[in-house]
Amino acid sequence: MSLIQKISEKLGLNQGPKLPIPEFYQAYEKLFEVKYDENTLLSQAEYAIIDTEATGLDLDTDEIISIGGVTLVNQSIDISQSISFYIKGRKISDREAMALHGILPDQPFGMDELEALESLINFIGNKIIVGHYIGFDLKMINILLKKYGAPALKNKVLDTAELTKRLDFPLRNYQFAVNKEYTLDALCARYGVIPKARHTAAGDAYITAILFQKLLSDLDKKGISQVKDLKR
Repeated sequence: MSLIQKISEKLGLNQGPKLPIPEFYQAYEKLFEVKYDENTLLSQAEYAIIDTEATGLDLDTDEIISIGGVTLVNQSIDISQSISFYIKGRKISDREAMALHGILPDQPFGMDELEALESLINFIGNKIIVGHYIGFDLKMINILLKKYGAPALKNKVLDTAELTKRLDFPLRNYQFAVNKEYTLDALCARYGVIPKARHTAAGDAYITAILFQKLLSDLDKKGISQVKDLKR
């Protein structure tokens, strides 16, 4: 996106007719009409652990290629409630990205973009979203939602990298944290998680779910046992 396009978007100069919010998103919004119970035990909450692979890391030009997710309920991974799909028609030019996820340029298989987005929203529901460095994934998903006239996601979100930093630095003096110590590979090594199917959306979601199980146990030992405790 050029500078002129960015300025035009901010000023509302390039906005066409407002799109109707998709029906699947309207159903999703209704799930949040009841306020979330902050007293819910972290061990009993429902989580949607997700990961995306993209054509690159530029939020203005790159797109989501694949999405993977697993559900964690009562600290158990429920494989029966999982997702793994590709979005067809993506043009992959970033050689580094191709080397990581192994998806070839112009791959023809997969779901249509809107169909994939609907499947993701139905999977997430009102669960707590969990991911590793989840911020980028959420930005990409919200950009896609905006494209179809829908607002951003409404779920509570937990980042396994940030949770680990909190365990390491209870006083939140994160300036002493070294970024490379909190990569998914580094935390897998630290917590004894075998990184199978690494750099695939489904594989990384499953690995993150196992890591999150271990973090929940450590959080409980620190007296962080309810959703509201995460705000302390």
